[in-house]
Amino acid sequence: MLPTKGFPVRRRTVIHWSERHVPFIKAKEDKDLAVALGLVHAHLRLGQMEMLRRLSQGRVAEMIGPVGIELDRTTRTLSPARAVPEMLAAMPAETRQWLEAFLRGLNHYLAQAPALSPEFEIFGLAREAWGLVDVLSLARLVSIDVNSLVWFRLLKYRSDGDWHALWRRACTHDVFSRGTGEHGAAAGDPILSALQASGIRTGSNAFAVGCPHISRDTKGDLCARLFQRLWTHRSCDLIEVSLQGSG
Repeated sequence: MLPTKGFPVRRRTVIHWSERHVPFIKAKEDKDLAVALGLVHAHLRLGQMEMLRRLSQGRVAEMIGPVGIELDRTTRTLSPARAVPEMLAAMPAETRQWLEAFLRGLNHYLAQAPALSPEFEIFGLAREAWGLVDVLSLARLVSIDVNSLVWFRLLKYRSDGDWHALWRRACTHDVFSRGTGEHGAAAGDPILSALQASGIRTGSNAFAVGCPHISRDTKGDLCARLFQRLWTHRSCDLIEVSLQGSG
């Protein structure tokens, strides 16, 4: 059961499950929707979220003992949270307020649920409230998983004489929208080739695109071009579109 007593919403909010066990939320305000989403997310995924939170912060050894030390050392060397202060400083107020509302719902479940997922007992986890840094650190860790498909394909160009110029261009410029034709990428552009060849997919036929070093405008343009390619070259039924950005 969902802990609804003292649920921090301003107006009536309805959460229900379909016959296929898919949750639906109806809210009159965006912030109430975010609160309810945090509650449902915690109800369905809290054990997984807690494990990934500790992974993103280099705290795996807290769960599994000394065998996790090397993994923690690697994670702390990569330091996914290093960019979080800059991300928070640049975050629009509306986005921050929505995320804070999501956290209110998540933390309400964490504090009020009479029983938590088995991972808490198995790994000896405490009820530790979530904050903005936790969410953004985890987002950075997830982006590594997505972006590595693109960036690792660029490594074959490291022996080229213009590698340093290419890398600076990839990190600082809008390389995804320049020199493109109406329906496709610029021929011979190694960065675009790496992106197109990465085959970023999930098991549900969704796709995700992430590049931590490019501008928000570039990400929007890239998504627009990918949607253009889908509608131009494929026949598809669109069930839901979710565009998310961090950083």
